[in-house]
Amino acid sequence: MYHLALHPLQSDADKLARLSPGLWPLAQRLRATLPAGSRLYTMEGALAYWLPEYPYQYGFPVALADLRGFDYLVVSPIGESVYAFGGTLNNEVLSALGDPALLPLQFEQADGSAVYAVGAGCADAARAALPVLHHAAVRLERAALPALAGRRAAGAALANQFWVECWRRNAVVCSAGLQRTQHCAGVGGAVAAGWRGLLLGVRPQLAPATPFTQWLRQVRSARPAALAQLVLLLAGAAALGHATYYPFIGDDEISRYGYLARIIFRGGYIGPAERGYPLLMPLAYAVPLFASGQLVEQLAKLIPLAFGVMTVAATGALARHWFGVRAGWYAAVMLAVTPQFLQWATVGYVDIPAALYIVLAAYAGDRWLKTASPGWPLLAGVLAGLALWAKQAGFVAFSGLAVCGWLLLMRVPRKALASGSLLVMAAFLCGGWWYLRNALYDGWLHAVPDAGLFHILQAPRQLLQLLPFAGNYADFGYLAAAIYLAGCAWAVTQLRQPAVRWCLLWCGPYTLLWWVAVLLRCAPAADGAAVLCTAGGCGFGCCAQPFLLGRQFVLASGSSPALLIACVWQARLGGALQWLRNPSATYAQRLEHAKGDMYPVVQFIEQKVGPREVVCSTDVRLRYYLLDFDIRFGYPALEQMAECDYFVWGSWAEAVYETLGIATNPQRMLNDPQQFVQEYRGPEEKITVTNAASIKRMLLLSALL
Repeated sequence: MYHLALHPLQSDADKLARLSPGLWPLAQRLRATLPAGSRLYTMEGALAYWLPEYPYQYGFPVALADLRGFDYLVVSPIGESVYAFGGTLNNEVLSALGDPALLPLQFEQADGSAVYAVGAGCADAARAALPVLHHAAVRLERAALPALAGRRAAGAALANQFWVECWRRNAVVCSAGLQRTQHCAGVGGAVAAGWRGLLLGVRPQLAPATPFTQWLRQVRSARPAALAQLVLLLAGAAALGHATYYPFIGDDEISRYGYLARIIFRGGYIGPAERGYPLLMPLAYAVPLFASGQLVEQLAKLIPLAFGVMTVAATGALARHWFGVRAGWYAAVMLAVTPQFLQWATVGYVDIPAALYIVLAAYAGDRWLKTASPGWPLLAGVLAGLALWAKQAGFVAFSGLAVCGWLLLMRVPRKALASGSLLVMAAFLCGGWWYLRNALYDGWLHAVPDAGLFHILQAPRQLLQLLPFAGNYADFGYLAAAIYLAGCAWAVTQLRQPAVRWCLLWCGPYTLLWWVAVLLRCAPAADGAAVLCTAGGCGFGCCAQPFLLGRQFVLASGSSPALLIACVWQARLGGALQWLRNPSATYAQRLEHAKGDMYPVVQFIEQKVGPREVVCSTDVRLRYYLLDFDIRFGYPALEQMAECDYFVWGSWAEAVYETLGIATNPQRMLNDPQQFVQEYRGPEEKITVTNAASIKRMLLLSALL
């Protein structure tokens, strides 16, 4: 900033000359002196940025044979220090600098850098240098055997000899280009010998196989922590394989988050049209789009998977904080193997990021209550605001935080009021402002967005839903739901324990608000907020000491694989298997395999429908793929289709029409060729594209008459 004020009109070249007084003049002189296309072996890797027209290799050569195939050697002032550090200060390259037959000097800079031409004599050294590394590696491998028997001094000497030899001959294989397979095997043997000598001779406890062997031994003996780690690794591998095989396949992922990400990527800004649902996940999806400049759906799907991993870790840490180390492992495993959670972690549902921030806010609120330090309410407010920035369900985080503030108010009123104000301000700045923005655009009734109409109308409203593990046992997994219920039963009998009461304080409001929200048809509604109950309830549902800790009930050697297999099967994570069965499937084939009729309908519209024609669709997912088409989503009555040229009907729409009580249901006339002409039906016959021109003409005539 200081130099910007002093020299506002200074050129980029002058700025670089000031910041890089050695490299920038060297780059300019190289461009002015050397012919274009000259091959450089340089000790300054930064030159490649300023000299992209010159092929180069970065490194510190020790043998003349290393320079074979290059035209010039660029020597750096730091080269001597690097050679001294590697113990190769006396090498062929440094000895030959300035020799007219080997490395004649071209020019030298004031900072000590210099450029040498590679003479013809350097190429003659390559033929004799090729077999050296292979035979040295064999000798090192044989010499390593006594060190493996326990002689620490021999192991240390072997390791030192290996690294010196490797430093001296590091580029022979790459530069020679002959007998590459043989010498790669020699390098592998030398690396193995060096590691064995270093780890077993000098530090036996650092040998790579030792921790892994111990872990396998713990798995075979059914140690809870080891089994938990095994299940988490396998569940993560299944989720990773599924996420990287398929493109966007989640309904909300396609219709909302991915769609908004494409709109933001295409326009380059967030406009007034982007409102309603918060933009945490759309912006997260937009980051790889901006970074790559193209649509990279599989790469973007790694972001929600990372949120899932962090949520599992946070849940385990919170359970450990409340109930102990073993309970933390159980909590993490039970959340990871819940089918609904595992499935949603691969398709970008925002419930999981919201759950992550709520769980972390619970920990921050707990620490705030215990310490009364102003830093914890600030952190809790930031986390609650991020939960709001993820989804409107983040409002439930304030129930537990309000109890923390009320309890603290009884002890230190002035400090509680100050820290509570700090919490609210931080929450507003980190996410609450979005709902004020919605209110300014659409009014206070629409400040908090509703869930999808289909989800609201189809949501169950029985009293049993007060306990989601029982009401939605299929979504939580049959085995997992049973363990959750056992944990809840144990928690009710252990209400005298402060940790149990505190955990129920955080989990109870989530469950109650989820149920009430469904009844009132407002957010957080439908089945989405159930994962919040999982993230909160997992802390006590998996920590039931009599059930889970007695004889390793959950993580016993037999039940752990069964639990994981049941979870993967119920979550329908077949992407990892598809990598083995059909790894070369096209984008369209993968989407058709996962989503049935959806993408064939998209392809039909792209080929047969004009961009100016209006397509009325009950399937909102189509607009993600058809940004250049006029796609109007909704459940229109017959008299509302005056502008529709085509009507896309999904089989699920019939239930919505019946629930809404729309008398003029277009579905009743779909089979009448006088009203709707069927243009296309998907392979699974769940989505139909019809020509609505007749209806459009009829409605226009009715309006004129």
